[in-house]
Amino acid sequence: MERWAILLLAPAAVDAEVWNRRLLDLCCDLAAAVGVEELAVHLRDEPARAVAGPEAAQGESFHALVELGGDSRAHAAVAALRDLGGPHVYRVESRRVKAYPRTWPDGARTPGVEMIAAIRRLPVLSRTEFDDHWREIHAALALQHHPGMWEYRQHAVRAVETPGSPEVDGIAVLGFPSAEDLSGRLYDSPAGRETIEADLARFVELARTESALTGEYVLRS
Repeated sequence: MERWAILLLAPAAVDAEVWNRRLLDLCCDLAAAVGVEELAVHLRDEPARAVAGPEAAQGESFHALVELGGDSRAHAAVAALRDLGGPHVYRVESRRVKAYPRTWPDGARTPGVEMIAAIRRLPVLSRTEFDDHWREIHAALALQHHPGMWEYRQHAVRAVETPGSPEVDGIAVLGFPSAEDLSGRLYDSPAGRETIEADLARFVELARTESALTGEYVLRS
């Protein structure tokens, strides 16, 4: 199955909730499209904005992530997203490092809040070296030192499919069952935080990493 991660930015003149509803409605239609086998959309919806606070809207380059999986015909669904702004489309290899115990149906909002991060490798590393470290070293540290995290997905970028899109090397999805788990149980200890931050500095260009808090809607699984 081919997989794509698609970052989108809401136009400045459009009301956030109106844009969210348009994107969610469109993705509901796309979930039934020929060739689509999996589809999830991650939005800066009202619960996520309440956690992030008003300052989180400053300097963002994306407001939503669409995860799409299917056969080659599914790629045609990407074109429909262009009406909501220029999507940044990445063909990815996806890894689910930790999976939440899902009990809710397709279409329902996933409980809690997520942190989505678009990350770039240090210039001294090749894409393979970056991904090896992310997969083999950092994933284990994240599982050890993020006790409140109940979902962790890594999307390693294999190709940028939209001309002019940022050269992102990976997109991370970290899910937490509640806002309290994110704010109070992101790290197991001050030492654990130092370990995570030191490891990130070994392979990620932190100054160019961008993140947003979102809510997840699995529309087809």
